[in-house]
Amino acid sequence: MKILIADDHPVVRHGLKQMLTGEPDMLVVGEAKNGNEALELARKLDWDVAILDYSMPGRSGLQLLGEIKREFPQRPVLILSMHPEELHARRVLKAGGAGYMNKESAGEELAAAIRKVVGGGKYVRAASMSAPRWPRGWRWSWRPTPRSRRTRRFPTASIG
Repeated sequence: MKILIADDHPVVRHGLKQMLTGEPDMLVVGEAKNGNEALELARKLDWDVAILDYSMPGRSGLQLLGEIKREFPQRPVLILSMHPEELHARRVLKAGGAGYMNKESAGEELAAAIRKVVGGGKYVRAASMSAPRWPRGWRWSWRPTPRSRRTRRFPTASIG
């Protein structure tokens, strides 16, 4: 599998490349430091899967995902982020991404995630997608409670 990596931090790019070096069926064919460079490489190189950072200068990983999917609709894109999956995974999948992964879990799961998305599957850690959500009709209320007036101001949940 030929892999294109885009992340604005050289240490992260190097680390990802090192993790994948031990995988006999994986080869990093290109590295980009921003979204513009990644799109340029995607057009020039022959690749099977792209791994993009969610937050990059210029084009973010999410913006870049849309552009790559327009030009290369059959190729999977895996998004890496420092943010937990609960915050952004659904947005990435709705935008056409094949998977979303927190950078902290990349060490143990990256190769398996790549194999899954190249095989046509979707990848998000199962535990993260089953995170509790507010019931329908509930919302955050920023009105202070009697206790928060005396101590710190924390949001409370209310129905309405």
